[in-house]
Amino acid sequence: MRIDIYQAGDDRILLVLDGKGIPHISGKGSEFLEGLKHERQVDLINLPAGLPRDEVKKSIDERGYYAARYSATITEVDIQEK
Repeated sequence: MRIDIYQAGDDRILLVLDGKGIPHISGKGSEFLEGLKHERQVDLINLPAGLPRDEVKKSIDERGYYAARYSATITEVDIQEK
């Protein structure tokens, strides 16, 4: 199964089944779609790290897309030699 990956900024991602395009969503949901750009296409088994493959597949099967917000956290650590 081929998946199109759309991203906007550093916090939104939309996955859509190849050939389906971005769904038409009205109301508040349409705000999520603003600024999305096609990044790449991958097979379902090769999703980027951190995306829950089973949840993505279930959502795409039921709704035709998977939409999510995410954030990355980086924490500096101090490594001391003994």
